Amino acid sequence: MVSTAKKLIYFVAVTAMLFSPVFVQSAEHVVEIIGTSFSPPVISIPIGDSVRWKNNTSGLFHTTTSGTGCVADGIWNLSLPFMSEVVVPFPTAGTYLYFCVPHCGVNMTGTVIVEETVPVREKTWGSIKALYVGARAQRGY
Repeated sequence: MVSTAKKLIYFVAVTAMLFSPVFVQSAEHVVEIIGTSFSPPVISIPIGDSVRWKNNTSGLFHTTTSGTGCVADGIWNLSLPFMSEVVVPFPTAGTYLYFCVPHCGVNMTGTVIVEETVPVREKTWGSIKALYVGARAQRGY
């Protein structure tokens, strides 16, 4: 049986980890070009992550160009010849529409939604308690 003091120390340690600043490494999300479409056409990512576009379409030249209505807005405009890849980082929250310049007329468009991350301290007591109870159960307490 575990003493009350050990339980308290464990609880305080878990709580401190949950409320301490968390340094999360950014991730990379992939959008593939298949024929004349982006897959997935809409992607949601957290701030600080990147999107990698891959052109796997034989013989077709593509671009990933930010903007709407086939008009570039100047945020990015990158060429994607066959079997190439490009990466765009997204440091700011927002909705970014993009298209392929040569194929915009056939609706080759996409959207990147960059969302604010939720700080750990905004988690509810219920989720913290669930983590604590789950950790205790794993250890057989």
